[in-house]
Amino acid sequence: ITIVGSLSYLDIDKVLKELDRVLKINGKIICLDSYNHNLFYRFNRYIRFILGNRTYSTLIRMPNSNTIKKLENYFIISNIEFFGTLIFLTPLLRLFLSEQLIKNFIDSFDKKFSFFNKYAFKVVFMLKKI
Repeated sequence: ITIVGSLSYLDIDKVLKELDRVLKINGKIICLDSYNHNLFYRFNRYIRFILGNRTYSTLIRMPNSNTIKKLENYFIISNIEFFGTLIFLTPLLRLFLSEQLIKNFIDSFDKKFSFFNKYAFKVVFMLKKI
């Protein structure tokens, strides 16, 4: 099962029950979504909500550390990757660096300073049903 950018729009408890129901034993889920712990991204999402470009339910349903805990109640997390921690700096960095250098910088930061993972922009969960 693949899930891309949808968890923010769904009731996670209902989704997990349905995923558990339809996924076979040893079946796998790959999920890519935004992550909701970075203050800059949360502020941006809130402003977009105020401007009418985002719903309140997406603000409260955006995947976070509680989502990870809920996932672990149903599935084995075989891998979890966080990335884009500094992506909010891209407009500023474009004044000085090429797109490739910016990408390399942000990717290197994510790998070298993994203790900042909880502030990532995006997260990928790879899950397995046992």
